[in-house]
Amino acid sequence: MVDTHLATIDLLLSDMHLPGMSGLQFAETIRRQRPNIHVILMSGYDQIGGVRESNWQFLGKPFTVRQLVAKIDDMLQSDAVRIS
Repeated sequence: MVDTHLATIDLLLSDMHLPGMSGLQFAETIRRQRPNIHVILMSGYDQIGGVRESNWQFLGKPFTVRQLVAKIDDMLQSDAVRIS
């Protein structure tokens, strides 16, 4: 799906546990196709190994909409600061 989507994709939000692969594997696959994409991985478990070694962000469940929006805003704003 990502390879056929022509518009810019700014952010990937994924769970750490997916059917058939981990969220880390999924994010790595997407990152190969879209190297500049921001990644937020979420989980109800306290397993964030691999996220720490990357520049990806982690959001622990449960979280509020306000926390999610703040995390997304922080990531996209940090990108805007780097560009300007």
